[in-house]
Amino acid sequence: MTDTMAPDTATARIAFLRGLRAVRQLRPDALPESVLHDILEVARWSGSAGNRQPWEFVDERLLGIPAERVLRETISLGYPAEHLQPTPNPPGRKPLEQLVHWDRY
Repeated sequence: MTDTMAPDTATARIAFLRGLRAVRQLRPDALPESVLHDILEVARWSGSAGNRQPWEFVDERLLGIPAERVLRETISLGYPAEHLQPTPNPPGRKPLEQLVHWDRY
């Protein structure tokens, strides 16, 4: 297995996902159009209730958005900065019992 391949066991996948951290410092260079196209192609195949696909994508969310539209989400895409500034470790997570209600609230 190489660094670019997905882990091959459930335990390894969970460990991988737990280790992910959000990158909030991006390089200033833009993504190539072909990379952005590939990302948007995957996004349009995301599941939606009744396959209604209620989304639209705006390249550059703040320019020319019609008044009758509501901006619900923003996603930053880019390459991680070369030298990320250290950030403090995130606080602990709530126990699962505080987040999950089995069968009813």
